[in-house]
Amino acid sequence: IRDSDIDARTGYAAASAAVAYIAARLNENSGMASSAVAAYNAGPAAVAINNSQSVLYRFGDVPANPETVRYVQRIMVVYTRLNNLLV
Repeated sequence: IRDSDIDARTGYAAASAAVAYIAARLNENSGMASSAVAAYNAGPAAVAINNSQSVLYRFGDVPANPETVRYVQRIMVVYTRLNNLLV
């Protein structure tokens, strides 16, 4: 993960790096989970570039890239299910 100084070759470090990376994407996207997941999948620049041409999704804007839309939909289903277990 390029944005991190963590050695991603170990399991714990890889998980820590992934959490740090997604936290940075959440921060960049005002806490919008779907936009952060889209940035994780397509890259932060794709989300920033495509914000004006994005697909309005239940949780926010997602670049109009079919692969990214499918990825975000799958992740957000899991996210919603896990979030509902915590409520």
